[in-house]
Amino acid sequence: MSQPPALVFLDFDGTIATSDTGTVIIDSCMGRDVRKALDKKILDGQMSFRDAVELMWAAVTLSWEDAMALVADIPLDPKYAAILVERPLPSTRG
Repeated sequence: MSQPPALVFLDFDGTIATSDTGTVIIDSCMGRDVRKALDKKILDGQMSFRDAVELMWAAVTLSWEDAMALVADIPLDPKYAAILVERPLPSTRG
């Protein structure tokens, strides 16, 4: 029995990129100070993570194309890029 091919799903939230792309998109729409205030409410127990994140993403009014253009120049983490060179795998961005 052969092994199925390995697929790697990437989420670009700061895991493999040098910046959290979601934060970059949210900050461009609601402003960094507003997002940071919501982060503080989460940490202080004044708001649930889910409620705060819903507010953050609700503020995003960019088209998909505009959002992708905003994050297009954020580089991959060099350590992750090195892994791709050593072990090339099919991957999907999400």
